[in-house]
Amino acid sequence: MFKKIFGFVLDFLFPRKCGVCNKLNDNFVCKDCLKKINVFKIYNFSEEGIWIYRYEGIVRNLIIDYKFKDKSYLCELFANCILSDGVVCKIIKKYDIILPVPLHKKRFKERGYNQSKLISDILAQKLGVQTFDDVLVKIKNTLPQGKNLLHDRRKAIKGAFCVENPDKIRGKNVLIFDDIYTTGNTANECKKIIEESGAKSVEILTIAKDYILWNGGLNVCIISCFMIIGFKYVSYYSLLYGLLNHKSGI
Repeated sequence: MFKKIFGFVLDFLFPRKCGVCNKLNDNFVCKDCLKKINVFKIYNFSEEGIWIYRYEGIVRNLIIDYKFKDKSYLCELFANCILSDGVVCKIIKKYDIILPVPLHKKRFKERGYNQSKLISDILAQKLGVQTFDDVLVKIKNTLPQGKNLLHDRRKAIKGAFCVENPDKIRGKNVLIFDDIYTTGNTANECKKIIEESGAKSVEILTIAKDYILWNGGLNVCIISCFMIIGFKYVSYYSLLYGLLNHKSGI
């Protein structure tokens, strides 16, 4: 009874609004803005994991605001975008436990909240799935993956996480939840240690996939390789040309 009264007071003082256009809306995202967000929906179901949107346009802007501009309330918007999708909800319900990718305590102190946990808590509550704060823990404070070079990312994230209280996940179907999938190093490191701790099955669910960063990074690697090969052959050619010219007296 007290919770209902408290909730009513909160809604009166701080009415629910769409996180995009700020119009009053009980679901924190209005139909018009949901349509704009769903333009970037892609539905990926593969061995790599499940992601719902492309990390572009309005989706990218909202995630950046959510993570880096102290807009923790946007967790309601993202949660309701996911909950409005029956296909994704059915997938989540197949799992016993949903675990958010954790932040290191130093990063958590800086930001004030774990963006993945806020959303996964709502999903767990609404869909009847368990979630725990004391199972998947980040023990190494790493740079954000976007700030690492592609070849450094896997190395940087290795050993960054550990599993505590493994009895809670042993023999269970576990869903790892994160906001963005780039190269997948973070989520896959979490998946690896959860599997090693005795989980029956482990899958990855993220809000969005950053195709631009991945493809851009891949293109940089390819271009760099061609440049190195090109410089190598140019150097050999220059050396050979110099020797021939020297011998011929030119």
